[in-house]
Parts: sequence; C-alpha cells; structure tokens
Amino acid sequence: MLTSRELRRGVAGLPQRNRSFQVWRAVRPAYELLGTHGARVNGGRWNPPGLPVLYASLEPATVRAEWARAMERQGLPETAAYPLRLGVIAVRAATIDLRRRGALSSLEVDEPPSVLTPLESTRAIGAAAADEGAGALLVPSVTGVGANLVALPQNLASPPEVLEASLLRGPRAWP
Repeated sequence: MLTSRELRRGVAGLPQRNRSFQVWRAVRPAYELLGTHGARVNGGRWNPPGLPVLYASLEPATVRAEWARAMERQGLPETAAYPLRLGVIAVRAATIDLRRRGALSSLEVDEPPSVLTPLESTRAIGAAAADEGAGALLVPSVTGVGANLVALPQNLASPPEVLEASLLRGPRAWP
C-alpha cells in the first residue's frame, strides 16, 4: 500500500477536468437528496468517516443496483428499501475519472474495484483527492452496473442543485 504522501502525489498526477453532470440519487424520504451526513459520520466506499461526500450515479440503473446491494448486505429483499425519493442533481466539478484505464492501478487498487477491494485503499484515495482540491471522482460501481460520481462538496465551485425529484413506491417505479 502506498504511503499517504505517495498516494497524494499519485492522485495529484491524475488529470482533472471541469465537467458538468446530471446525476441520480435515491434516499429514504426522511433524508435530504443533497445530504452528506450519513457518509460523513459512517464513511463510505470512497470516503473515510469525517469527510463529507455526496454519492450519486450516472444512471438510474446504477442507483437501483446500489440499493439492491445495500438491502442484500442487510439480509433484506430489495422491496424493503421503499419508498425512496429519487432525484436528478446537477453537479459541476473538477473531476478525476478513476474509470480510465490504469488510473486505479497507478494508485495500487485493483481495476475495477470490487466488494473485495479493501475500504482502506479506496477511502484513502477519496481523502487524497479532497486534499488535492478535486471536486469529484468518477468511479466504477462495485455492483458492476455503471458508474458513480463521488462529489466532494467542500471543493465544488458552486453547490449541487436538485433539478427534479419523485417518490418511488416500489421496484417497478424506476425510470
């Protein structure tokens, strides 16, 4: 595993491009579509606890796959996730695309990352990206379905914006 200094140097060497996205995110109705509290408190695949991030997906099918995986990990059927609020969110960010061939392997992470990829490795990459001023990471979903955007709100030039939202009452309600 790379030292934190080597990892920051490796992340700094990856190209950042200013990009605009319309991404999808689903949350339980009691939560905010732009909220980062859960990820900040618990950490996630690409952030250690304490680092606020906004997880979203490039396609609704990826959001659904992520929720289905979360339910499976809890030993619950997918239907236990509903109802969900599904939102389309606009994000503009200086973005590092970790889906590019060789990007993750240069940081000593398997391509593509899987559920077996150590959280310490991916969380350290997210922390290094935040330290280096990246606004977002484009990452492959460990579900094998599509890609996710990991937005780092503290480094965004402007706040993300909810463009539309709807309530999903069950699995057949997905767009």
